[in-house]
Amino acid sequence: MDRRQFGLQPFPCKYIRNPGTSKTTQCEQRGLIIRPVGHLNVMSPPLILTREQIDDMVRILREGIVATIEELRSDGLL
Repeated sequence: MDRRQFGLQPFPCKYIRNPGTSKTTQCEQRGLIIRPVGHLNVMSPPLILTREQIDDMVRILREGIVATIEELRSDGLL
């Protein structure tokens, strides 16, 4: 799968802060620990999870992404 077919491009180097780090901070404030690796984020959940826990993880990750986008927009970076 090529990210370009979806119109996705990495953030240009001109950005002062890494969006991955900002997203990590947003998620940690909501109780989800993720690890930034470049522009990516890595999660290492336990091998035994309930459906509710997975739903919570996805919800928090989405909230963190939305908050990061809003932060980048307010700073004029998007």
